[in-house]
Amino acid sequence: MIYTSQICLDTICQGNLGYLLNMALTFHDAIRTCICHARTVDDISPTCNDADDFLRFFDEKVRAVRAATDGRQPPDITSAADVSLSTLSAYSEEEVRQLIMQSPTKSAALDPIPTFLVKELVDVLLPYVTAMVNASLRDGRLPPSQKHAVVTPLLKKSGLDADELKNYRPVSNLTFMSKLVERAVVSRLTHYLDAHGLMPQVQSAYRRHHSTETALVKVLSDIYTAIDRQQVILLGLLDLSAAFDCVDHTILLQQLRAKFGIC
Repeated sequence: MIYTSQICLDTICQGNLGYLLNMALTFHDAIRTCICHARTVDDISPTCNDADDFLRFFDEKVRAVRAATDGRQPPDITSAADVSLSTLSAYSEEEVRQLIMQSPTKSAALDPIPTFLVKELVDVLLPYVTAMVNASLRDGRLPPSQKHAVVTPLLKKSGLDADELKNYRPVSNLTFMSKLVERAVVSRLTHYLDAHGLMPQVQSAYRRHHSTETALVKVLSDIYTAIDRQQVILLGLLDLSAAFDCVDHTILLQQLRAKFGIC
């Protein structure tokens, strides 16, 4: 790795960034080929289904869930925010550097160069990456090239029938750049919600210093409190099928605008 870094630095000093990126692509393809060839039969679940079968199944599953609630009235908005957020402030190069270095060193098949190399060359790439992040925040959208993903069907747990489509869940492998923009948006939104006390107090998912453990502590605390008061306890658990895939975007935007002032 030290030898590779020195080559990169020497190439940058000579002003030949194009050559460096081509070298990175070749290196990335070679590593990916080695990894793919190193896979054994045990790593792959044999199935009689092909990509079209999985596509039809996942698509029909979401359509069926949506059809079950089609025509229902949207939920009433009972509260309104007295603050608003209409734009996301631009990121400085130092802020983008922190986002890059704090990101997991994982690469997607759609990435032009591996993530570890982005971190190695962060000083060279930083102005361009920062411009891309700020352009997405300013325009409120991602480039079409960053809206693609490699979707892999994985068995929900080992031992399940590999020929049953319902036993699989789709996992999307996104590009590093799209995930970087996502982290930038999350950081700005989280700061806004925390600063104005808009984050739901009982939400444990997708929050720093929160987890399934804090959710369980809250539930157990409420149960023990009810027991001490000699009250009857009823616990209802809901498992939503394809929850994220079935989010109604119109309702979501209405809720964000009314409850959180995000417009």
